[in-house]
Formats: sequence, C-alpha cells, structure tokens
Amino acid sequence: MRHWLLTRLGVAGDPRAERYWHLLAVINGWPVPPSLAPVFTWLTEALRAHTPQ
Repeated sequence: MRHWLLTRLGVAGDPRAERYWHLLAVINGWPVPPSLAPVFTWLTEALRAHTPQ
C-alpha cells in the first residue's frame, strides 16, 4: 500500500497539476485552492523514511 501511495503522491504532487488547478480556478472565477505542495512533500518523505526498499 505504501508503494502505491508513494506513486500516487508523485503524480498528485506534480507542480504542473497544481498550476493547472490554479489556472482553472482563475479562468472559472472559483476561489483558488491553497497549495498542497508542503503536505505532499512531507507525506512523501515520511513514507519513504518508513518504507522498506
């Protein structure tokens, strides 16, 4: 499960995806969501530290 989650976090934590959601919100007049980059970074590092290779 940890390896799967690390893969998903790698995709979700891509700065291009965050930029996409930011621009989509601006274009549509939605509130811009807060950045989750620090959360993804912290969780990824924690999982890597406690996941056997």
